[in-house]
Amino acid sequence: MVTENIRHGVEWAEGSPRATMIVHLGGTMDHLETVTDGVRKSFGPPAPGQVWFVPPESDYRSVAQGDTVHYLVVEFDLDRVVDRDTYVPPIADGFASGRLLSASLRVRDVMTRQADPLVLEDLAAELCSDFVEGTNRSKTREASAAGREPGRLAESDVQQIEHYVWAHLDGSFSIDDLAANLGMSPRSFRSRFKATFGRSPAQYVIDQRIRRAQLLMLRTDDDLTELAWSLGFSSHSHFTATYRERVGEVPSAYRKTLEYLETST
Repeated sequence: MVTENIRHGVEWAEGSPRATMIVHLGGTMDHLETVTDGVRKSFGPPAPGQVWFVPPESDYRSVAQGDTVHYLVVEFDLDRVVDRDTYVPPIADGFASGRLLSASLRVRDVMTRQADPLVLEDLAAELCSDFVEGTNRSKTREASAAGREPGRLAESDVQQIEHYVWAHLDGSFSIDDLAANLGMSPRSFRSRFKATFGRSPAQYVIDQRIRRAQLLMLRTDDDLTELAWSLGFSSHSHFTATYRERVGEVPSAYRKTLEYLETST
């Protein structure tokens, strides 16, 4: 486990011949921008359990600022975790998961005790396998391929979009209005957006709502129904169904893991 002070800002980069998985375990991170192979992967502060997967030989760069943060870095040989023909995309959504967070905490505890390296290797393999299973469920193959298409948005437009969407996650904005503000037709905007972010504008907004929900579960005791309404979901059931589809578990499971994290640190 790594503990690092990022008060003055930090830039992380990966380009290992092995696969790398990075798990945020806690601490204060006020600003984060992550790019893998030229495709934007995450924006805004992460929640505990948020995972980034960096394929072998990939160009991963991240800029962050905050206070003291704790994270886990696991390097592994991909072919020891998945079959050779299994597609494992770079994590596009940046979701936290209670299941992955629990597995990460077990790895952390073993590392802290300096236990048998074979035990650590088995736990790390379990963690990586769980992650791969989750990413394959999210059907991001097409999104990753779309991110390699030409005609991406300018960096200034990307920053405007990220900040605007993050500030209007209650649903009080229109994708067409955002395209007009950038001087683009809706069709051109959607095409360039998908090439830049690896997903459609609508999917991106839903993903950011899920990430905001996880941060709210971390920082508040708000009832899940109130939380759902505050983020533009029509009901508790709508929020839960969307969350389960994206993350692979219900919101309450993540909240329970956060409670365990608080008592174990």
